[in-house]
Amino acid sequence: MEGTSNARDYHLRVIPVVLIDGDGLLHDLHAPLADIIQSPHKWTDIGRPCLGCHDGSGANTKVTTGVYLGTTEGTQDAGLRGGGFDQALMNTAASGTFNETGTPANATSNHNAGETSLSAWGSGSIDSGSGETVGLECGNCHNPHGNDNYRILRPKPTSLLGWDGLTAVDIPDEETKTYTISYDSDNYRDLSQYPIGIQSKATEWCSQCHTRYSAAAGSGSTTSGDSIFDYRHITYGLSAGCFKCHVAHGSSATMGFYSGSVAWPGGGESSSGNARSSLLNIDNRGVCAQCHLSEAGEVGGHGDGGGCESCHGASGSHATHINSNTRGPATPLGCGDCHDTDNYPSFSDGKDLASTTACDSCHSPGGSFNGVNSAGASVGAKDNWSSGVYDSELKAGKERWCVGCHDDVPATVDSASAPDMSLFWNSGHGRSSSVECENCHDTGTGTHIDGDAETYSFDSAYYESAQSGVAYAAAYRLKYIGAEVPLMIPTNYNITFSYNAQTMKDNAFRICFDSCHDPDKVFDNTPGDGIDSNFKASLPNPPRDYSYAWGSGADVNEHVAHIMNYVGPFWDSDWDNATLGAGGSSGRDSLMACSSCHNVHGAAGSEGSSNEAMIRDGTLVGRKGYGFSYVIEDGAYPQVTSDGAIQSTSVGAIFRQATEDTPSDSMCGGSMCHGNPTPPAGSSYDATGSSWGTYLEFYRTAGNYGPYGP
Repeated sequence: MEGTSNARDYHLRVIPVVLIDGDGLLHDLHAPLADIIQSPHKWTDIGRPCLGCHDGSGANTKVTTGVYLGTTEGTQDAGLRGGGFDQALMNTAASGTFNETGTPANATSNHNAGETSLSAWGSGSIDSGSGETVGLECGNCHNPHGNDNYRILRPKPTSLLGWDGLTAVDIPDEETKTYTISYDSDNYRDLSQYPIGIQSKATEWCSQCHTRYSAAAGSGSTTSGDSIFDYRHITYGLSAGCFKCHVAHGSSATMGFYSGSVAWPGGGESSSGNARSSLLNIDNRGVCAQCHLSEAGEVGGHGDGGGCESCHGASGSHATHINSNTRGPATPLGCGDCHDTDNYPSFSDGKDLASTTACDSCHSPGGSFNGVNSAGASVGAKDNWSSGVYDSELKAGKERWCVGCHDDVPATVDSASAPDMSLFWNSGHGRSSSVECENCHDTGTGTHIDGDAETYSFDSAYYESAQSGVAYAAAYRLKYIGAEVPLMIPTNYNITFSYNAQTMKDNAFRICFDSCHDPDKVFDNTPGDGIDSNFKASLPNPPRDYSYAWGSGADVNEHVAHIMNYVGPFWDSDWDNATLGAGGSSGRDSLMACSSCHNVHGAAGSEGSSNEAMIRDGTLVGRKGYGFSYVIEDGAYPQVTSDGAIQSTSVGAIFRQATEDTPSDSMCGGSMCHGNPTPPAGSSYDATGSSWGTYLEFYRTAGNYGPYGP
């Protein structure tokens, strides 16, 4: 009712409504409610009691002629959204000019309120016939006593047998009520004015009676197994659902010879002609042309290559591919990028979703993880097409979605291949069952699938403390720690930290120290074996307790040495070999950082060794790696070998990278380990003496191998 603020008020101010109970007694709403509810209400065709108001004599929504009589909740004398039972004011031609406040036309089909023998088409389970025979009254769909739903719709329509066992569907009422329909520039009904609740839940509500008409994308080419409703038009996920094509109360659409001769479900052409308008809102089944009309004006298999979401909805995987978003292509795809536009829904290779190879380039079925079809630990795109893999973040069980593209046979987009991250669960941070991609990466921000192999590029402006790490985090989609950047890269000791080592320690490596690594151990520089670092130098027995050490040969925490003490730009943070950093050369533009030497996604060891320390092997940056390997005793010390060595059984570790002829080939843009020589090629050698300057020791707890253990 016009002027009410809550749906619960709708029928509390109306006086002519008469209820007829099973004893034939008349009650009006002025009678005490206890008297009214003593016997069940029986809605009959006698006087069609709802029309005591909704014929225009009491309510502004005149449902008999489908016209709104008020002035504040719609356009006066314009057509109602739901049409009308006896007449309707609708632009069923969907063309030319239309007088929105003109004269209603006779209804050609309606929801037959007052009838007792109607077919609820599509009700029931698969292959249960054309539908249950039901009676229908206004009160089967609407609750005259009011609720908070759109148009006081009952959460459970009461027409079908066993209706009380239905799952309730609540559709929130619109904040500002609008009863009339308007039309867009193409003369189609402007469904964008419908409240979000009815747009997203219309199919869910209608299919409580018309069960088998609820169909997801792909149902037009996938059999349902039903002998009548075998292939079905998409309704579930369709923007505005059933109201895309139909009205609720009655339509004045007319049908021609062919459009009026379409057989009813189960066969037969009785009630043909205009009576076959089936509540459609455009003449001659013209609703099809909203989507299935080409630019040339020819009705074909589909639309003109745009506006896909109007049929396929704004949810699910279509939206990820065709709309701008952070988890799909940076440049949204067109229909023809995947489909044969002359033969929808077939893909470009003429096959259906299960068989097509159209997904392969972007989702990569090859390699250690199949990105197209779920197999083993992989999460395939096709298997998750309808349900999707994301809520706010990756759904439980979908954590290995990313590696379907980022494996040893990677996805390729615009000639750019996804970097290989398949070692993540073998030698990277994924070895811990508590660490997955989204622990560090924010999949809900920025662009990702952009065909750009290298997004981050150094700029000296990034040295400023307020800018350091901002571009780096955006390029690699790293999660912020609170409101702070996860890693400060690039950095300059003067410009970024004002020569303050503690400021660097507290702020430069937040993502590493936030909840995982202990900075007091990483940067512990207590002399002797008190150095709790996995990277330390001491003398004199290589490799059991020896590394390159300078000066007096005292014990050194090499993390402190490389990160806190080497204050020049010793790292090429964007791996581009360009000399841009202040005071740098060979592309060195930043202080050292965790990612200078470590690849947390995993790295291979050399000469048969594992690489639990995740020391870069060079594969992600196109350079020769550090040649890292652990070593074990080969018979008896000082004979050692890296073949079969792992951290827990090793006696130390070694870097094998020699000075490169081409500086840009190596990880440091030049010689490694201050130009010191490395052991000769081969996994086994004599470790006698200190001539091999690239040995290193690492932190061992009590009980581990080493001179300090028991």
